[in-house]
Amino acid sequence: MTFDEMDKRSEKNEGNPRESPMTDPLSESLYSKLEARKKKLIFILEDFPPTVAFYKRLLTGYNLTDTGTVDEAIKAIDKIKQSGGKIDIMISDFNLPDGLSVKAIEHMREAFSDVKIILVSGNEDAESFAKVDKFISKDRAIDVKEAVDEFL
Repeated sequence: MTFDEMDKRSEKNEGNPRESPMTDPLSESLYSKLEARKKKLIFILEDFPPTVAFYKRLLTGYNLTDTGTVDEAIKAIDKIKQSGGKIDIMISDFNLPDGLSVKAIEHMREAFSDVKIILVSGNEDAESFAKVDKFISKDRAIDVKEAVDEFL
């Protein structure tokens, strides 16, 4: 096939349906998934700024909000609930400056019963203190992305 023939085929939108991204079902599906991601809210409770920055890079494309203390988290959860918002996933550290995240996790479950909670901690005993959907050791924090994709 010559270049002229290829141009004519493209003009007529013949042949490969993927020639036009607007009619490509795979592109539409991918676009829909990306748009759906933006609507999902992931709540990060973490006090160490480099870890927060890491999560933000890891979870590019998702709608993220973060807090660094249990008290801030509870206030933010209430504000989101009062505004009619929904939190889909909570990623939480265990040890925070104002206490353990258990109080914030319990408050999250009360406000949003179907929220998925990922606890990331270097404290291996943390999993037994809080009822969470997934426990990830701090040294495996990269697994957070896989857990988020699994839950959404």
